[in-house]
Formats: sequence, C-alpha cells, structure tokens
Amino acid sequence: MNYAGIVVLFLICGLLPFILGFLPVQFMRTEHKSLTMVWVCGWLEMLALCVIVVVPFVVLQEPFTLTANVFSGVLAVFGIVSLICSRKDIKNYFSFVKKQNADKKEKIDYFALGLRILVLVLILAQLVASVFMQYLDGDDSFFIAASVTTQYTNKMYIYNPYMGAHGALDIRHALSPVPIFLSWLSNLSGIQVTVMCHTFISIFLITLRYCVVYLLAKELFDDAKRQSWLFMLFVNIWYLFGNVSIYAAESFAYTRTWQGKSIFPNVIVPCIFVFLLMISRNKMYPGEWCMVFILTLAGICTTSIAIFLIPILFALAVLCIAIKQRRPVVLAQSLACLLPSAFFGMLYLFLK
Repeated sequence: MNYAGIVVLFLICGLLPFILGFLPVQFMRTEHKSLTMVWVCGWLEMLALCVIVVVPFVVLQEPFTLTANVFSGVLAVFGIVSLICSRKDIKNYFSFVKKQNADKKEKIDYFALGLRILVLVLILAQLVASVFMQYLDGDDSFFIAASVTTQYTNKMYIYNPYMGAHGALDIRHALSPVPIFLSWLSNLSGIQVTVMCHTFISIFLITLRYCVVYLLAKELFDDAKRQSWLFMLFVNIWYLFGNVSIYAAESFAYTRTWQGKSIFPNVIVPCIFVFLLMISRNKMYPGEWCMVFILTLAGICTTSIAIFLIPILFALAVLCIAIKQRRPVVLAQSLACLLPSAFFGMLYLFLK
C-alpha cells in the first residue's frame, strides 16, 4: 500500500481546494461564506486552471511532463497568493463562524438533527462502497486508457488509447482535459491511475457532489434546517435508487465518478442552479460573479459539450430573470461570464 501517495492525494484533493477557495470567497456576501462554499470554489478553481494551462499545451502537442510541471507551478502560485491575500480574512472568517455558533441559543431541533445524522450516514455508506466495491465500466477502455497512455507516451490526445496507434490530435476530447488532470494526480501521488480512480478519487468527487447539493438546498430554502436536510435526504434516495438506465446521471455518479461526463451533470449543473438562484435574488457580489466565470471554465474542463450547454442553460435562465425583474444589466454581466464558452467554441470550430 502506497501510504505516502495516499497522503499526497488527500493533501491535493482535500486541503488544496480549501487554500484556493478562500481567495474568491472573501469577496462574497457574508451569508455565502462557509467552509462548504470554500471547498467547492477551490475545486472549481482547480478544474478551471486545468483548462487554462493544459489546453494550450495539448493543442501545441507539447510533452505531458512539461504540462504537468507548469500546472503544478501555477497551482502553487495561486495557492500562495490565496494564502497571502486571504490571511486576515481567514482569521476573521473563523472568528465569524465561532461567533455565529455562540449566538445560536435557540432550542435544538431534534428532527433536523436526526435528518442530518441520517444523511451523513448515507453519504458515508456511499463513500465506503466507492472504495471497497470495484466494478467494470466499459468507458474505462477510453478514459482510464487515455490517462495511462498520456503517462506512458508523454503525449496528450495523440495516441489512440484503444490500440496505442499514433495519430492526429483528438479534437473531440482535446478541450476537456480531465484525463490529463487524473494523470497529473497519479504522477504526483505515485498511485497508478486505475487504482486511484476506482478507489480513492471517488471519495472526493462524491463528497464534492453532496457539498454542491447542500449549497443548493441552502439557497432553495433560505438555510431552513428541516427543509434543507429533507432535500438532502431526498437527493440521497434519488441517487441510491436512480439507476433506471445506464445513461442516467445517477448511474454515472457511481459507475463513472471520475469521468468528465459524470462530473458535469452531478457537480457543474447543480452549481449553475446555485448561482442562478443567487442572481434571481440579487445576491451577487464580485466574488459570486467571479465564480460564475470560473464555473464556465470548470464545465469545459469536464466535457466539450459544456462549451454549448452552459451558455444555453445560463443565458436562457438569466434572460427570464432580466425580463421578469426588469434588470437588463444582469444579462450583460452574465454574458461577460460566458466569454470562455465563446472562446473555446471558436477554438473547437477552428481545430475541426
């Protein structure tokens, strides 16, 4: 057992998002500042930076080792900048959370407490199952093989992962570098990609999914505990018994957790609705708008389809909000946040 590699993996996927996430969260509204929001924002930042750094190297057909070193350096710089810029805010944040907890002297709601315990037990059971229950997914013949091929050949999206044959750049997947991200994680941790994906990475991605659902519940029910945890329980049951088709998002959540096509519907799409609710309630500060921009890039990292799906979903929803609330400025702000989709859409058509 590679215990040192496991520690490194937990530091990168567990601790680093906290460090990165404090930077945008310090510019958010007070009610949006929470450890859950920090961790989710940190993960979205990592995926967004992966697109910004990795895609140019992929298009230019540069070696994977150079790409991995540059990406590591960029994350290190952003982490240091985040700690420096947020050092006072981090201290104030924990003081604020402590004060909030001290001020809460209302009677304990045992029903809400019971719901919370039940939800956490269900999530823990899913995490345990993701580690100890191995399964075969047919798409691993491409996605896991693409990560292994990247490490073995030191080239990205050039060799066919099915046959190992050298070919032209795979335009269909070149703009969505999740397999490269997994190769990078494997290189740093020293854990083989297949083992890492089928055992350890699901712990973080399933936790990330439920963190996003929790943020969505807080926005939907204005932080009402009973309604929020009932919603969380409903979502847990939905996922546990939603395997009605091999193509359902619930099926992807457990059988293809590490693939971009699973991260997009189970993490990115709920995140979109979190920020749409904030926009509809006029609760957007610069930090929230910055995260919408980052969210667009993170979606592109997971799947090329996000280049087109995110603008359609987001623009249509914001258009309805702008018309109903007579706030045309919100449409311009939202369109500015969707500029990455326009850029990568043109790049995709150019490479085609």
